[in-house]
Amino acid sequence: MSAGLSSIDALLQLRQELEHGVMIWRNVNYAFVAGTTVMVIEWLQTLNLEVKVIWDSPRSILKALYLLSRYFPLVYWPVYYYYHFGSQGVKVHTCKVLFRYIVWAYIIATAFAES
Repeated sequence: MSAGLSSIDALLQLRQELEHGVMIWRNVNYAFVAGTTVMVIEWLQTLNLEVKVIWDSPRSILKALYLLSRYFPLVYWPVYYYYHFGSQGVKVHTCKVLFRYIVWAYIIATAFAES
């Protein structure tokens, strides 16, 4: 009889761990959406100043790096959001491709930002 209780305890422990993991996953997604919202609001608030100061300036490597690091998220955010919120039911191969794309996009974005 004690073996039955220990398996029930193990299942309850597993359930608690799963609930905790789902809560963490949900909080990470909420944080990403909040961060995206803040960044879009900041883009909209500073766009007129950026057009005047950055876009009208002569071409340079610094200008290119600035624009790439500032607007590269527009390239990978749609894929990231699809991967995390809309990709239920896609094939495993598609999921792997999306994941690799996101990883490489983060690596490239970090390289732009650190340059």
